[in-house]
Amino acid sequence: MGNLHKGIRGRSKHFSDLKSVYSTDYDLKEKKTVVEGKFSDQMLTDGRRIFWEEKNSDGSISLFSMNIDGSDQTALNVDAWSWKLTTNYIYYLTYDKITVGKLQSKSI
Repeated sequence: MGNLHKGIRGRSKHFSDLKSVYSTDYDLKEKKTVVEGKFSDQMLTDGRRIFWEEKNSDGSISLFSMNIDGSDQTALNVDAWSWKLTTNYIYYLTYDKITVGKLQSKSI
């Protein structure tokens, strides 16, 4: 199993082994594949959507999200150097513009 992430929703956990995203119960007995594909080990969830990053050739990262069931994969059109997910927002830092941005996670 790959890294467990802050992906706890109700009585389930979400995690990635870099090949797929899985959901499981707290006892790790009922593992289900949510979505297959190449995914980063940097994944977070707000309980409604899963957010992850993909590395760009210049070292920056692009941000993406999908529903907790793996549907509606969406590029957030944000290239950043770092990011954090809070209850309501995604904060990200872009060095080339020296800006700190904020997306409302509930509106994605």
